[in-house]
Amino acid sequence: MENSRKVMHSQARGVIATVYQRMKFEAENGVERVTDARWRTSKAVGVSERTVTRILKQNEKVIQLARC
Repeated sequence: MENSRKVMHSQARGVIATVYQRMKFEAENGVERVTDARWRTSKAVGVSERTVTRILKQNEKVIQLARC
């Protein structure tokens, strides 16, 4: 069985994290009725929710390391 996973470059991961933050902001501030920011992000950028979750976890680790 062939692996269908694609490598995402850091710039693409950064864009996904930024889109997620915007979707979360909109959901929290009543801009948009849909409250599931991860789902909205995955639909907006064309990746799975799992990919969004993985990228956000990686992004959190980078931010924590930068604070040290």
